[in-house]
Amino acid sequence: MPGITKVTPLNFENYPLSHSLFSVLIWGLLFGGIYFLMQRYPKGAIVLGFGVVSHWFLDLIVHRPDLPLFFGESPYVGFGLWNSPVGTLLVEGSLFCAGVFVYMHTTYAKDRIGTWAFWSLVGFLVIVYIGNFVGPVPPSVQAIAWVGNAQWILIAWAYWVDRHRSVNNHTTADIGG
Repeated sequence: MPGITKVTPLNFENYPLSHSLFSVLIWGLLFGGIYFLMQRYPKGAIVLGFGVVSHWFLDLIVHRPDLPLFFGESPYVGFGLWNSPVGTLLVEGSLFCAGVFVYMHTTYAKDRIGTWAFWSLVGFLVIVYIGNFVGPVPPSVQAIAWVGNAQWILIAWAYWVDRHRSVNNHTTADIGG
């Protein structure tokens, strides 16, 4: 239904397994727990678990009240930033730029792939974001599903970038690594 918010036309109706607060707490515990069992690194497990949970709190800022707190008859919450295109661009753009800045300044390219693949990924993400912001409404739920599943390519791309970059030694000393 076009116009559900000023930024996104998508009407999120029922998704308690992926977007309820209760579910993301469970997902965060599972992800952090599995990482801990594999790596035996408690700080990393905690950071990764909180990273999973942070998705819900970031969604809370942008979504209209359509985020369930738990399964079943749950209250729905959301602050509705997507009702302000300018606010959305400022907040989401600032977060994206901050993430690029932090990654760029805590890692260095080991080779040319580490530079070019990184900047091509950043550029591609900016182009996709602009396309989502000003482009047409998706033609169908199936199109959304295909694009959603195709996002796994971005994970592979980011992994490839990361394999060609290293952590700055002074950065790890600063954060206790």
